[in-house]
Amino acid sequence: RLEPAALDLIGRILKRSGRYADAVDHHLRALALARDSGDEEDEADFLVSLGETRLAQEDTGRALHDIRHAVALSERSENRPLRAGALNALGRALSLDGQPEEARLSHEQALDLSAPDVDRYEAARALDGIAATYRSDGEPTRARRFWLRALEIYTDLEVPEADEVRMHLRNLDAIPT
Repeated sequence: RLEPAALDLIGRILKRSGRYADAVDHHLRALALARDSGDEEDEADFLVSLGETRLAQEDTGRALHDIRHAVALSERSENRPLRAGALNALGRALSLDGQPEEARLSHEQALDLSAPDVDRYEAARALDGIAATYRSDGEPTRARRFWLRALEIYTDLEVPEADEVRMHLRNLDAIPT
């Protein structure tokens, strides 16, 4: 039963090393196994991985398709972190597609699902995504508020995203007011 998850994990590692075509291949293999077994939660999770890899390839159209499918599958699940993760991925894809209002709505839904007692990491991702939409809308004060909240959680969790948020906050400080 670990094989599909292992394939997806290898795909994530390949994505981080910039080997996107190989990553897509691993995600597709994991996805096929999930579909064969009828496991919709795994299918949704692997579709998010595939979509995020396609975002890294700058293939936003296909990424949106994959991630929207993941969101639809996750909505049939009681797994709130899975749904929050899919919604956060959708928010990121929508943001990259130039749809900040829709992206913000997706991240807000993810935040509602991932209250601190459910999944702090997804809550931080949602706050980070909301901040990015405010930054792209030219609202640095609102962006700062959300990034500070995300930074607190990321720092507590000791994840590398904390450094990315610190960079965003430094960049906000460089904006003339």
